[in-house]
Amino acid sequence: MDSRFTPVIFGTLTQPNATERQLDLGDAQALHLEELSRFISRATLRWRVHLCLDVGYEDGKNQHSHLLIGVLTDELDVWRQNRDRFDPRRAWRFHIVNHFEDYDPNHSGDVFSYVTKKHIHLLDSHLTCPQRGKCRRGGCSLT
Repeated sequence: MDSRFTPVIFGTLTQPNATERQLDLGDAQALHLEELSRFISRATLRWRVHLCLDVGYEDGKNQHSHLLIGVLTDELDVWRQNRDRFDPRRAWRFHIVNHFEDYDPNHSGDVFSYVTKKHIHLLDSHLTCPQRGKCRRGGCSLT
């Protein structure tokens, strides 16, 4: 994770089991990745902060993603104020959010290796912008 960001959330997003046909055609994976992108956009807009994400993806019948979400350290107070504005179960199309909990720094090594090594590492320190203030006018220095 980018050193300018502080990890705040570790979560798991799951979709219903894919059929063999969906797996063969790649439809289930495409849908999961599309919905993951929407979920990240919604979180960024609701929390009104820059996010850095590391995402690990499990391909196959039990498709799910593990997210490690970090907030720009300078924006932690804004994130704390807006945290309750975002409901992960409502934002995730499939409403299956196995957990979405505060990041525990005591398990940082375990979490990072679980997300990046056990699963397909989709996003490595992916930055998202809330498109507010100077960022809306094209002045974002992070993305």
